[in-house]
Amino acid sequence: MDNGVTSLGCEFLGRVLKKEAESPITTLKLDHNPIHAAGVAMLAQGLVMNGTIKILSLNYAEIEKEAATPLVHVLLYIKSQLKELYLKGNNLENEGVAEIMKAVQVAKSLAKIDFADNKIKEAGAEGMVTKEIASAVTFEGCSVRSYDFSYNYFDDEAVDKIKNKLEEGGFVSDFKLALKLDEDYQLAFKKILDINKKKAKKASKAKKAKKTKKKK
Repeated sequence: MDNGVTSLGCEFLGRVLKKEAESPITTLKLDHNPIHAAGVAMLAQGLVMNGTIKILSLNYAEIEKEAATPLVHVLLYIKSQLKELYLKGNNLENEGVAEIMKAVQVAKSLAKIDFADNKIKEAGAEGMVTKEIASAVTFEGCSVRSYDFSYNYFDDEAVDKIKNKLEEGGFVSDFKLALKLDEDYQLAFKKILDINKKKAKKASKAKKAKKTKKKK
């Protein structure tokens, strides 16, 4: 939370995160600290060697799109245990979000990501962020099941494409877009996500049953 941490503080944290600890840190929250892209780069130097952090929260940290590359390196670390990444209220814009979304698709353990309020402006079905969302939600190898893109702008064509791809993929159970979606869109999204949730529960039960059978 807001402790006045800057990029200099992130340099120290980065060094700490590299080390093996007897009581490893599993959650790191730096919300409302002006660390900027430079601070993310410093943090990433430790996070790319850290296999214990499960939740990383950098909400409202004045992070610019230049932070995308170090965040990609964190997501692609082969021993990463990161399950939740919160980036709400930053300045990643279309370019930064699209770059991170490419890595999201192959991140080993990530289950939830929050890009709310990041100055995304998508017009048309072929916008860079829309294309990466479409790819992620239809790629069965992607482990992410929860996305937040609220408080960003997606026009009707972009929303239609995302809706159709969520239905096609069939496994994302939580997806938030702009609050101003009309009632028909909201109902359509809810219906698709409810179906996907049921599919996920069914798949989870089948997986557990298979494991139990193997033990016997």
